[in-house]
Amino acid sequence: MTEGSDTPRGTDMSGKTDEAWLAGRRAELDDVEVALAALDDGSYGRCQGCGEAIEQDRLAALPATRYCDRHRDLGSSPGPGVPGDQARAG
Repeated sequence: MTEGSDTPRGTDMSGKTDEAWLAGRRAELDDVEVALAALDDGSYGRCQGCGEAIEQDRLAALPATRYCDRHRDLGSSPGPGVPGDQARAG
């Protein structure tokens, strides 16, 4: 529920699911699943653009990021529901 409202988060005023909000949560979950797989295969913390280590402060802020700061634009999502870290890259 949103603060000061009886409407659950991710729904509009009519109670319908907000598809854009839901797509964003799915993309975040996809990013986390990819990060967990990278932990398993030993590639976590390596940029998928250049193969170099991702900056520690970037990983601390965005643990599921796939790209270093130099290549963060490669993570730009082309549309809702498509994984990418541009919205969270700041």
